[in-house]
Amino acid sequence: MSNPDSFIGEVKEEVRRDRLYRLFRRYGWLGILAVLALVGGTAYREWSTANQRLEAEAVGDSILAASSEESPAERIARLDKIEIDNLDARAIRDFIVAAAMLDDGMQDNSLERLDLVSNNKDVSIVYRDLALLKSIAIRQDTDPPEDVVKELDGMIERDSEFRLLAMEMKAHNLERMGEVAEAISILRILRSESGVPREMSNRVAGFLAELEADS
Repeated sequence: MSNPDSFIGEVKEEVRRDRLYRLFRRYGWLGILAVLALVGGTAYREWSTANQRLEAEAVGDSILAASSEESPAERIARLDKIEIDNLDARAIRDFIVAAAMLDDGMQDNSLERLDLVSNNKDVSIVYRDLALLKSIAIRQDTDPPEDVVKELDGMIERDSEFRLLAMEMKAHNLERMGEVAEAISILRILRSESGVPREMSNRVAGFLAELEADS
């Protein structure tokens, strides 16, 4: 914290307005201990958050610098040398490494890296789902569409953060399976969903018009 005295002053001012201040006046030294505990705990959280932010910024700077390498092989080498303790931050690094591997024609390695993220239960679910979605996007033109739909259904049913995108991808794979009517049904549901980004809405409308014209 750049100004701890100011911070503690603000906390004490909040305490003054709170019931804790009245308890302080009533119970004397017991109230003082309560105030110190409050200030100490809050100050520690502020300090911890600031430290984590600085560490995240340092890691972010390293990732950005490594990502600027023109050669995919050099990007991969530099990115993999970065020491990252936070698993979610490491997942973000691995997404960039996986993309560089694709650029370098290393599709199997890219999929393996994404699988490491999606199968790690200690990584936040949003990053695991994103890794799975990226993996599906790479595989969906070669894997059996039935298998792809099954994976996408898992994300849709658990109301993943990427549910809308999973529904759009499911519609494309249903069309590959010849299940045009079901694909149209999903696209119509998507069009009625709130919070669909404009770009996705335009894609869905175009694909829906194409399927309806052919059916």
